[in-house]
Amino acid sequence: MGYNTTFEGQLNFRDDVTLSEIKAIQKYLVGDWGDAERVGPGPGPGDYAGFKVTDDMTGIEWDGCEKLRDVDSILREIMEMMIADYPDFTLTGTVQAQGEDTEDRWDLVGEGSALRVFEYRFLGEIVSFPASGEFKPTETEQQ
Repeated sequence: MGYNTTFEGQLNFRDDVTLSEIKAIQKYLVGDWGDAERVGPGPGPGDYAGFKVTDDMTGIEWDGCEKLRDVDSILREIMEMMIADYPDFTLTGTVQAQGEDTEDRWDLVGEGSALRVFEYRFLGEIVSFPASGEFKPTETEQQ
């Protein structure tokens, strides 16, 4: 069992990204962190990001993997390693995340050399419809 989150969107490389940068981030994304060491409770070598380089090599996107944890922390750590080796490395764009719970939504936003998370806040009550999909109007709506 576990909890699934789906992701939609892409974090884009800058237009003049080099092949060596693409190879490096691809290696990190699959958990091959080389000599990097785990510092504290956060991500470390072997942690799988659940993202891949896009087919057209313009950025990174979700690879469809389920049951991912700490995606934002892992991608931030990878970003720091990339910038240490390639100071001009950047990611821009937005990836929208949707967890199994309706209210579990957030955006991962690439802002050049930084990745930020924006969580959605919901006001009011979450409303569920019956599994049958039937909507039954209230007495007020029937009049």
